[in-house]
Amino acid sequence: MHGEPCWESVERRYDDPDDRWIIEMPTDRGSIMSGPTSVAVDQWMLWRMSNANTGVCAPFEWRVVDPFGNPLPRLLVWISGPFGFPTLRQERTDADGRITVLGAHDGDLIVARSH
Repeated sequence: MHGEPCWESVERRYDDPDDRWIIEMPTDRGSIMSGPTSVAVDQWMLWRMSNANTGVCAPFEWRVVDPFGNPLPRLLVWISGPFGFPTLRQERTDADGRITVLGAHDGDLIVARSH
């Protein structure tokens, strides 16, 4: 799509100039794949489209406050599935106790805790 192997596109798009994270490409591990104009295995070009609707809710903002309405910053937020297990970590609330929740389904429980 961009005239380069997909991993180079990913690295260029998400590279961090401050080196907070490093994107390791297959070539970094000694595995080199041809692309984008030739694919090593013909079957890799086959694809099938299907309904990928997983029932996930659109992202939404959630705010955590104490009983007096004061924001609770830096709390870890999880989405718990139907059996109450923390299944999807959401990171921490910001200084105003807000977080954008991603990947929740109708009926899930959102949990915030300090540790």
